[in-house]
Amino acid sequence: METSVRPGSLRGWTELVTQLGGEPSALLEDAGLPPDALVDEDALISARAAMHLLERAAGDLECPDFALQLSHYQDIDAFGPLTAALRNAPTVRSILDLASQWLFIHSPAVTLSVEEADGSAAILFDLVLDPLPPVRQTIDLVLATCHRLFAIVLGGVYRPVSVWVPHTPSAPLTRYIQFFAATVHPESRRAQIVVPAWFLDARIPDADDDIRANALTYIESRFPLPDATLTERVRHRVFRTLGTEDADYGAVAKSLSLHPRTMQRHLGREGTSFAGIKDDVMRNTAHRYLIESTMPASQLAQTLGFSELSAFTRACTRWFGASPTAVRNRY
Repeated sequence: METSVRPGSLRGWTELVTQLGGEPSALLEDAGLPPDALVDEDALISARAAMHLLERAAGDLECPDFALQLSHYQDIDAFGPLTAALRNAPTVRSILDLASQWLFIHSPAVTLSVEEADGSAAILFDLVLDPLPPVRQTIDLVLATCHRLFAIVLGGVYRPVSVWVPHTPSAPLTRYIQFFAATVHPESRRAQIVVPAWFLDARIPDADDDIRANALTYIESRFPLPDATLTERVRHRVFRTLGTEDADYGAVAKSLSLHPRTMQRHLGREGTSFAGIKDDVMRNTAHRYLIESTMPASQLAQTLGFSELSAFTRACTRWFGASPTAVRNRY
């Protein structure tokens, strides 16, 4: 099946091409698209065609920073059905969690993940088309759009530490440094924006829990999640049953119609284990509750499935290097 993307991701393309002296209709035809292909932002077009439009425009118009310029036209509204949920997420971490889970609605060709280490957080982007066409402008647009959206939503709170570009920059490196106002590392292994870890817990102004909940209900009813790996299925099951007996090793295996040893063997092939997955889910859930709620630590311990508060305190010390109260006081 052809991988698609919503034309909203190319918002402003026609205007910018025209401004630079190009002929949008000719470039669209060259990509195998009709002249009105980008008009309906909620429609779908070929992801390969969209990537071709970016690369061809940059080359034909001799505009190596085409994607960086195009990002100035982008807005969170371009994410179609995801917009209401993203606009009303309470924190940056919540936005990224939603995006990592539901970005396939916008385009399954792009995936997002977050990795935290040593006081920093890397927001990573991967393109999953196979074979992958030329994508320098596409990657530049993904990084630039993420950068601009955070700047728009959070203003001066957002300051990236560094940006990693997995190719030789199309434009002079100084252009990237000027655009991102950060250290830029070209020819990196993966596309990523690195921010201070605390930034993930920055609050989003005017977020509305009810609007977000309604938006997610709509999304879940209209867009079933694609087939997941066993790791993802186990993680989802543990998250949904955390704090109950159904989150235990044997119960999760049974819910997935697997023998426990079979489940563990398959997880091992995917480079993980049940214990590792459950610990990760518990850590992430504990962190979210500690910074996004006022739930007493004793109640949170019970919610996570700890038999007593002292066990939860020891786990927090292992996860975060601090007690539950100290973690909460950081924010």
